[in-house]
Amino acid sequence: MSFYINQHAHQCPWYPYSELFGAPNVNWCEETLCHWISEPANTYSNVAYLVVAILLSLFALKKSHKDTDVIIKLTFLLGIASGFYHMSLNYLGQFLDLGFIFLLTFWMISLNIKKIKVDMTYKDQWKFTLIGSGLFLIIMQVMYFTNVYFQPLVGVGVLLLLWSEFKTRKLNKTKIKYHFLCASVVTILAGQTFSALDLERVYCDPSNHLFNGHSIWHILSAISIGLIFFHWHQQIDIKKNEAHEIEEVEDIQVEDEATDFVEMKVISEITQVEKVQTEEHIKSEPIQESLNTGENDNISDDDDSQLDLFKDSDK
Repeated sequence: MSFYINQHAHQCPWYPYSELFGAPNVNWCEETLCHWISEPANTYSNVAYLVVAILLSLFALKKSHKDTDVIIKLTFLLGIASGFYHMSLNYLGQFLDLGFIFLLTFWMISLNIKKIKVDMTYKDQWKFTLIGSGLFLIIMQVMYFTNVYFQPLVGVGVLLLLWSEFKTRKLNKTKIKYHFLCASVVTILAGQTFSALDLERVYCDPSNHLFNGHSIWHILSAISIGLIFFHWHQQIDIKKNEAHEIEEVEDIQVEDEATDFVEMKVISEITQVEKVQTEEHIKSEPIQESLNTGENDNISDDDDSQLDLFKDSDK
C-alpha cells in the first residue's frame, strides 16, 4: 500500500515499512538518510516536547489538576509520535503524529465547553475529545486517499480552539489574563511559518541535519503548548481561590450561626430560670398571706386575753 512516493531507497531499513503502511503525504526539506533515523534534525527536535512535558510535570507537582495533567501527558506522547514519524518516514508515524495533535487540540476545546456546560464530567470531556479527533482523522484519511494536502486540518483545529475561547470569554466572571494565550498563538504562528518555508524550500538546506525550518516548528510548537498550559492553569488557580473564599465565608457563617445558637440557648435558659422563679414567687404569696393572717389572729387573741384579765382585776 503506497499512495505517495516512498522516500526511502530500496536497501534502507524503513523501505518495507513505508511500502506496507504507505509513504507520508509531504516531503520535508531535510535529506532522507538511509539509516534507522531518517531525518535526524526533524527527529531530535521532538525532544522539545519531552522537555516541555517534563518541566510542566515538575511544576504540576505542587499545583496538579487532572485537566491540565492531560495536556502534559498528551504533549509527551506527541513528542514520541512525532519523533517516530520523522525517524521512520511512513504514513503510520504521520497518522500517530497528527492524531496526538488532534487529541491535544480537542482536549483544550473541551476545557472551554466545560465552562458553558458546567455539568460536563471528566468522562464526557474524553468522549468529546475522542469523537472530535476521530472525525478529523477520518477526514485526513479521505484527503490522503484523494491526494489532498491535509496539514491545514491542524490550523482548523487551532481556529476552533480560539473560537471556543472567544465564546467563553464573556462567561468569565473573574478577570483572566490572556497574555499566555496571545504568546502561545504568536509562537505557533511563527513555528507554522518556518514549517511552510521549509516545505516550500524557501528556507531549506537538505544537508543540514542539525537545524532546519521544520525542526524550528517542533521547538516553537512545544513552547506554544507550554504557554497555553499556563493559560489554563491560571483559570484553575482562580477557581481554587474562589472556592477557598467561599469555604471561608461558609465557615464564618457557620461560626456566626453557632454563636447565635449559644446566645439564644443562654437567653432561653435565663428566661426559663426567671419563669421558674416567678412561678415560685406566685405560689409563695398565698402561703405568706396565710401566715401573716394567722399571726394577726394570734395577736388579737392575746390582746383580748389581756383585756379580760384587766377587767377581772378591777372587779
